[in-house]
Amino acid sequence: MCPRPSPVLDPHAGESICGRCGTVMESGLVEAQDAGSLDAGREDYGVGTILPGEAGAPSMAARRGRRAARLGRLLDILRRMLESVGAGEAVAEEAYAMCRRLAASGHAAGRDATAVSAAILMLACRTRGRVLRWGEIPGTADKTRRIMKVYRELQYASISAPVHYTEALVSRLCTDLDLPVSVARKAISILDGMRAARLTDGKKPQCVAAAVVALAGGGRAPTNREVAGAAGVSEPGLRNLLSAWGRAGR
Repeated sequence: MCPRPSPVLDPHAGESICGRCGTVMESGLVEAQDAGSLDAGREDYGVGTILPGEAGAPSMAARRGRRAARLGRLLDILRRMLESVGAGEAVAEEAYAMCRRLAASGHAAGRDATAVSAAILMLACRTRGRVLRWGEIPGTADKTRRIMKVYRELQYASISAPVHYTEALVSRLCTDLDLPVSVARKAISILDGMRAARLTDGKKPQCVAAAVVALAGGGRAPTNREVAGAAGVSEPGLRNLLSAWGRAGR
């Protein structure tokens, strides 16, 4: 039984139910009714049992409260981190939006709030064309490995806005292929050039991301097969986009 019951009368069923946990506290509080007058599908589960469907309501409210508290803490830490690295307005908006989507999805539950906030900031920067180095955020040098782990998980949590989906894919590929920060920055710059030349129109974001990462790799570039495999696209499709970029004289 609930340690602090809050009885609520259900006159239709003739029961007193705890409003906190959904437990039936008393039954038979009104005259017996015909079975046909009861709610469809309702059965007599007896005093002290939790009614299906009604038990979840109080716990849902509790979960909402926990999510709100967690979001408030993440937003506060994130705000201080944004100020410490001098992030622009576009990065801040992206980071706050990611933070809200992450909290709503439940991915932040049970995680180090500092590591989660730092990972969100790094991903937001990358999707907006600025690439932070690991440990560049003040106060996070001793949590680099934890931040890297959360960052990688967040890349696959679909928290990036659809309009920046290709940038997020570029960031993800650079991380998966263990490419340096300079390559990620160059890849995003090439992506901007491709868009300006209208070479990305009608192309799959995965293929575009693979192409710009392959072009940005320089001497340390992975093979087209490796990039295509990491991006989940066909190698011929990747070659076609690279050829189009070459024909454009870029």
